[in-house]
Amino acid sequence: MNAIIGLTYLLLRDTLTSQQRDRLNHITKAAHHLMEVLNDILDLSKIEAGKLSFNTAEFSIEEVLERLRSVFETQAEAKGLRLRIVHQPVASRLLGDSMRLSQALANYLSNAVKFTSAGEIELSVLIDRENEHQISLRFVVTDTGIGIKPENIDRIFEAFEQEDGQTTRQFGGTGLGLAINRHLAHMMGGNVGASSKPGEGASFWLTCVFEKCTATATEGTSVKYESDICNRLRDKHAGRRILLVEDDEINQMVVVTLLSEEAGLHVDLARDGQAAVAMFGDNPHYDLIFMDMQMPVMDGIEATRKIRQLSGGSGVPIVALSANAMNEDKERCLAAGMDDHLGKPIAPDELFAKILQWLESARKS
Repeated sequence: MNAIIGLTYLLLRDTLTSQQRDRLNHITKAAHHLMEVLNDILDLSKIEAGKLSFNTAEFSIEEVLERLRSVFETQAEAKGLRLRIVHQPVASRLLGDSMRLSQALANYLSNAVKFTSAGEIELSVLIDRENEHQISLRFVVTDTGIGIKPENIDRIFEAFEQEDGQTTRQFGGTGLGLAINRHLAHMMGGNVGASSKPGEGASFWLTCVFEKCTATATEGTSVKYESDICNRLRDKHAGRRILLVEDDEINQMVVVTLLSEEAGLHVDLARDGQAAVAMFGDNPHYDLIFMDMQMPVMDGIEATRKIRQLSGGSGVPIVALSANAMNEDKERCLAAGMDDHLGKPIAPDELFAKILQWLESARKS
């Protein structure tokens, strides 16, 4: 999948006929759809096995909403729809898993865009209840789409269920997103539900409980997603030195091209962990290291441990590259001395945002 998505992205930068560009766009859409299916199945499997854990960290509701707007506003506008996001004033910093919250809201917004052909979509955030230490928020996504028969509302939150076969044939999907939302809401101390009438749109809601953050927020440690994130990276950090440690030739080509040609960074390539240790020992002035986890000769875990022992190795940010998204895999990375994790397949904007985050953080530290 990393090769399909990455190489298609690079091909779309070339001079193409309209037919070639159209075909590549279809490949891109199909690849992303397949990734959604695989991720949903993996998440549901982890939920059913009791292996889906949450990463509690400080976050801002405004940042979550802004990221969702940046993704879904373009999709809505492409269909002639208006996307509105409204919210009551909420404590500036909360404690919870913002990634899982974003996943649940993205499931709702994706369905709203898919099933709405005219009108608008609204995401609203309301305060359910609040005390000194906790806040319960109610997120509601309302659309003006095809709607749902009242008798079908309860079962659409079950796995592999959609309203009917005609809906599946016309709009696609796996019927997993709403089932995952139900589990995520329960794990966040809340619930889900919906109301609708056929032909009059639908309203899907989700409640979650978060702890209020009493600590002072650390400034400059997060990067707000921007659609022109690559331009920002190139304008501010062109020429910075990156060490890419990756054994797969296609992944090497994709990442090196993105970093050097798109972002203007200087990239050195190590084909295994042992080579990476030797290269860093000779030149410990890299601004960031991307470290593949599974490689011949020496894997990423061992290479990270050895780099941390070298002169200058304690301060360089090391970001793991891995298709393994389980929390225990991320914990292994952190325990070995890595600073962060980026999953494969690598989305270009996620790659650029991760680099910008660590370069900006290192500059301010």
